[in-house]
Order: sequence, then structure tokens, then C-alpha cells
Amino acid sequence: MSNITYRLATANDTPLLIAYRLKLLLFVSTTSHTDDEIDTLTQQFEAYFPKAINEGTYIAWIAECDGQTAAVSGMVVYDRPAGFRCPTGRVGYILGIYTEPEYRRRGICGTLMGKLEQSAREHNITTMAMHATEEGERVYRKNGFKEPGSLVLEKHL
Repeated sequence: MSNITYRLATANDTPLLIAYRLKLLLFVSTTSHTDDEIDTLTQQFEAYFPKAINEGTYIAWIAECDGQTAAVSGMVVYDRPAGFRCPTGRVGYILGIYTEPEYRRRGICGTLMGKLEQSAREHNITTMAMHATEEGERVYRKNGFKEPGSLVLEKHL
């Protein structure tokens, strides 16, 4: 197996983060999207990623293998009122982990999860949350993720 290295993303990685966010969104989407829709998202990402990374409200880790990107992970950091299950009120919402197909089943996703957890602890985050794809659910459960014990409801506006 080739040498896999991990590094924390910086604002300079914005083009890479955009590419991988789009890859993930298109991978999980059940419908096709127009170039205009993709362009709109790209513009939003171009503004969002550098600002959020510099403010510490977005943390991303990148896995590289022999100079090639193998996987990218991202976590949005936000504050909410504290509670018994989240005593600091700080939450890390894992927005996505995408591993290139040729690098899957090598433990990269699990390692990225560990890197995000390490970053969460460093930022006083006491709760991590995510939505999982069917393909990723096994890995996330193996890393300690489970249902929160209450029904989650959403309404999209």
C-alpha cells in the first residue's frame, strides 16, 4: 500500500474543498443538476470556505497518497445553548467525507474521523453529529456514532 499522509486544510485549499464538496453532493443526489445550479454553489463555496476556515467555524482534513488527493473531510463548528448531552454547547457537524473509489477500504475514512475528533477536542466541541450515506454508515458506527435517541425532524424552506 502506498504512503498516505494527512494534513489540516487551509484557506489555500479552497479549490480542492469546492471540488470535493461538489463530488459528494453529486454522489448523494437523486436528481441531476444544471450547470447554473453548480455555478451558484461554487460561488457560495468560494466565499464560504476561506472565511469559515480562517474563523475556525469549518475544519477540514485532507488525505493524500503519493501526491494525489485520496479523500477530504469537513466539519462545521457551531455554538448552541448547552445541554446535558452537549455541556459546552459546541457542536461539530460533519458535513462530508468523500474518499476516491480507488482508495476506499484502506482505513482512510476512519483515520479522517479520528482527525476530526482530535480537532473537535482541541476546539472544546463536546458533540459531533452527521448524516450518513448507506455506504459510510458502517464506518461511522464503528467510530462511535449512533442515533441520538430522539426523532430528528427537518423542514426545508
